[in-house]
Amino acid sequence: MPHSSVPDSIFAGGPSLSVLERLLNTVPRDRGAWKLWVKGLADSLWRESPKVCTNVKAWAEQQPDSVAELVHAFYANPNPVTRTLPKTSEPSIDPMFLSLQHQAPVEKYLVKLSGAQLIGNSGLVILPDGQYTLEPAISPYHLKQLAEYYSGIRHRFLKRRSLQGDYFPLMQLWASATNYYHTIHDNMHRLEGLLEHLPEDIIFVVPDNLKAWQWEILSTLGIEADRCTTISTTEILSVETLYFGPWGAPWDFDTLRGYEWGRQRFYDRYDVESKPPQRLLYISRERASWRRLTNGEAVEALLEKYGFEKCLPETMTIGEQVKLFAEAKAVVSVKGAAMTNLMFCPAGTHVLEIQLSEYDPLGPCFWLMCEQMNHHYSYIVGETVKTRNSVYRGYKGRVAYREDLHVSIDRLERSIQTLLEDLNNHL
Repeated sequence: MPHSSVPDSIFAGGPSLSVLERLLNTVPRDRGAWKLWVKGLADSLWRESPKVCTNVKAWAEQQPDSVAELVHAFYANPNPVTRTLPKTSEPSIDPMFLSLQHQAPVEKYLVKLSGAQLIGNSGLVILPDGQYTLEPAISPYHLKQLAEYYSGIRHRFLKRRSLQGDYFPLMQLWASATNYYHTIHDNMHRLEGLLEHLPEDIIFVVPDNLKAWQWEILSTLGIEADRCTTISTTEILSVETLYFGPWGAPWDFDTLRGYEWGRQRFYDRYDVESKPPQRLLYISRERASWRRLTNGEAVEALLEKYGFEKCLPETMTIGEQVKLFAEAKAVVSVKGAAMTNLMFCPAGTHVLEIQLSEYDPLGPCFWLMCEQMNHHYSYIVGETVKTRNSVYRGYKGRVAYREDLHVSIDRLERSIQTLLEDLNNHL
């Protein structure tokens, strides 16, 4: 998740509150966020605003070959995309779906850079002229949350290393935070179409805190540990030759060919056999820290009545998850990283997603996945339930992402009935 920091507004002055009072108002109430807040305060005391490069390919075309060279370019989606809006029992379609219904062609490329730097393990790249690349940060908003970008204090205490040879960074904003979705999705779409254009002796730069299961995923995608070097949050690496490609997040580069490329690698590794899908799956979040259903027992009873079996992906190996979802013909789940397993489902799987009623940090990512995978996606919105750890304070103030939710059993049952009717109609 983004680094916690202190909002700029506390230093802005105001008619009634002193700077100290505004500062105290940003203090988190839960212990888990306290260390992040203190760290964010230190980072925010000396803010900088380095120049930003919004497109490395365009920048490279203005540089001599000794500084930057275009290696390869192609369109991930060569034609404009018009997506099918999801089905829902809600009064209206959520605006986040409407805003992404149409997408222009997106270019994917690989640029060879001489003398670039990697700062921290979030994937930020500093170009030879000192500009920070926007693409790894996804948007200006996300970039300004990263202390690696704005913190003058941090910049002066980073450990510096020089690397000789050819390197390719495999870091994303959230891939190092033990996040199943970003580890698979971002790396898969980043590598597809570019991996074969990298030098044979390329070394991949990865975060230094990867878990064993993340190394397993990288190995499945063709990246073995002996071809990697690591970077920590407190390092800046000066790289002799850095190969740069646009990041695979959040979803600009989602393509059917990307998903099929990644899915086949997982199928091959775990010996998945092709068979007619028969299983109705319910992904439970009962062991999660948030986004849990407060009426989970009633939901489970309802789904069991309609033939759904409960699964807890966090208790399964990656191979077990791949094999299970390869047999699914319908999936119901509260939005969460375990829905990444939809990419292992056969085309035409019917999906019902239960979403939060307030701010949704995951956005429409699984709808977009379903669109590319030719799944049938629908959603229902649950009522947000506050918890003592609901509030996360980010760069722009309150970001609520730790709530639980309650879903109407009657409305859920109607949605399940619709899903099963659609499933029967597609048989």
